[in-house]
Amino acid sequence: FVSIDSNFVSQFIYLQNHFLCFEGKTIYFLSKRTWLYPESVPLHVDFLFVQDNAKIPLSRLMKTFEIEEVIIGNNVTPYYQKRWTDSCLAREIPVYSLRENGYLTIQSDI
Repeated sequence: FVSIDSNFVSQFIYLQNHFLCFEGKTIYFLSKRTWLYPESVPLHVDFLFVQDNAKIPLSRLMKTFEIEEVIIGNNVTPYYQKRWTDSCLAREIPVYSLRENGYLTIQSDI
């Protein structure tokens, strides 16, 4: 097990600064403790994993990331889950709730 807050690099996994790269997929773990800065060119992430009732608006995140899909963790309250879901749907970004749908299997590109 490796904590999301730690840094870990191996032949198969790269985990640093809340980014996880594995099997050709990139996941960014967003929490209340996250500090983001706009990028001149948004960074591509396959999945944005929202946890801890993160309050950063999706509109602001889109200045930093090009997001393929949003995953909402079990520890996000129904209020924030609805806010995230509504924001994603308004921007036509697929959203998946672990609370409502259970675990998620991610297929590798490799």
